[in-house]
Amino acid sequence: MRYVAANTSIPVPQIYHYGTAAENPTGVGPFIIMNYIEHHQNMSRVLLDLKRPIDNRLVLDPDVRAEKLEFPYGQMANILLQLSSLKFP
Repeated sequence: MRYVAANTSIPVPQIYHYGTAAENPTGVGPFIIMNYIEHHQNMSRVLLDLKRPIDNRLVLDPDVRAEKLEFPYGQMANILLQLSSLKFP
């Protein structure tokens, strides 16, 4: 993660601590404590059909406009291009 953060513009959370299930004092399972990456929207929210009733909204919008998809797919393409250019030792 540090390599990705140092060599791309992709937001990467800082890891403060991690451990196995045996190291977890709560006994719940393996864990990672990291900072939160601020974001304004996620891909599923962009694609949801907001015309549906709120209790039945988890359906993709069949009429989503190409213009609405351009920004999030452009961001994903940018991330994939940056990741594909990394050379790991």
